[in-house]
Amino acid sequence: MAEHWDGKISSVALGKPLYSLLLPPLLLAVRAWLCRREFIPESWCGYQFLQHLNLFHEDPVAFGFVIAAIVNFMILIPSDMLTNDKMAAAWPSLFGRPGCVQSIMWGLAYLAASRRYATVPWLIMVFALQKLYLASAGYAHARVNSKSRFDQALVRHFEIATPREVQPQGFGLVEGALCLFFCWAGYCSLFNCVKTTVVVCDS
Repeated sequence: MAEHWDGKISSVALGKPLYSLLLPPLLLAVRAWLCRREFIPESWCGYQFLQHLNLFHEDPVAFGFVIAAIVNFMILIPSDMLTNDKMAAAWPSLFGRPGCVQSIMWGLAYLAASRRYATVPWLIMVFALQKLYLASAGYAHARVNSKSRFDQALVRHFEIATPREVQPQGFGLVEGALCLFFCWAGYCSLFNCVKTTVVVCDS
């Protein structure tokens, strides 16, 4: 399957660009918002089994952590379940098998923090810094042909082996958006500017 990749699509099965990877988490986010607003029947908002896995929260900030985790887990699609050698060879440090596994591990960390994010604001800022680093990687890829010393320093730092074959392209925009989300969540946790319904202490 990997030989059909051209660096512009995110999934051979879906045959779509980057937004095909974002569609599942975005649909989940829209569904959660519609349920909170009671715009759709209550029967459509049931998720008894998944609710026990703490994958859904009434608190939109907590649910944002779930969405961030799902975005990370979606790396399994373009990597063909960690078997896409062409994807790994294009950018070994970021999209090689170790990099993809690290992405999944970070996603698990987002899930673990989702129910207690209000108690760990500095950990949330670490998440923001990690996303900022990945957004910088996306910037470096976009500026790979730039003659700027700064841009070339970034390209050398991230060790992009074959820029034209990097996939999925445009990932830096997604990472930048998640960086802003984690900055906002960390700010809310530090200054308690948004009320949360997530229980942070058990009586």
